[in-house]
Formats: sequence, structure tokens, C-alpha cells
Amino acid sequence: MKQPSKFLEWFEEQYGPRPSCPSVDEQVQINRAYNIAKEGIRGLTKTAAIGWGKYGITVNNICPLSPSEAYQTWFDTLSEDRQRAHLEGIPLRRMGDAEKDIGALVVFLAGPGGGYITSRTLHIDGGNCGYDR
Repeated sequence: MKQPSKFLEWFEEQYGPRPSCPSVDEQVQINRAYNIAKEGIRGLTKTAAIGWGKYGITVNNICPLSPSEAYQTWFDTLSEDRQRAHLEGIPLRRMGDAEKDIGALVVFLAGPGGGYITSRTLHIDGGNCGYDR
């Protein structure tokens, strides 16, 4: 697999600078493995929640938007203008904080307040999804 910055260079050479989009077929090819994996996790979450619910165990899937080491490496390769544009694409205009944002949700779900929430996919992404998947 190409490194993130190299992939973006290749992608823009092939299809032009973002936000131009390749055809649907090309998008499917690029995102196929990722999409299959994500939907598999969502399906497994629902199956586990149904099976383990009778034991009082809740199962949820969290989709966070928080910078990882690989993300930060990619982000650092962008110009200041592209970094700003990237963050402006997130409705809350910032990346999530792993402890303050994502961690707070995990603590809530593991505590008494989350005891009746199960089989859900929760996007904690500053509104980045733009729609409920």
C-alpha cells in the first residue's frame, strides 16, 4: 500500500485536485476493502449485541475521528492551506481528542448511563460524516 502522502499525490495526478471526484466505479475500487471491513464490523456489532444481550452485556461500535500517528504524519505533509481546508471540512472545525472526546463516550457507555444502549454505531467525529450511515 502506498504511504498516505504518496497515495494522495498519485490520486491527484490521476483525478485532479480534490474536491473533484473520480467516477463511482473508481471510488468503489479505491474504497472497497475499507468499506467491506467497516460494514463487517457493524454487522458483527449487531450480532454480538443480540447474542450477548441476554447476559446484560452491551455491544457498540465507535467510529472516532481522532488523529493517530499515521494520520498526523500525513497531515504534516500538507501545506497550511490544505491543513486548514481539511479541518474546515469537519463541521466542528477540529479533530477529536482521544481522551476528552472519544474517551468520554467510552466511559459513558461503560457506566450506568450507557446500560441500555446496544447494537449501535456511534460516530464521534465532529459531524464529519454529514449523515447517519
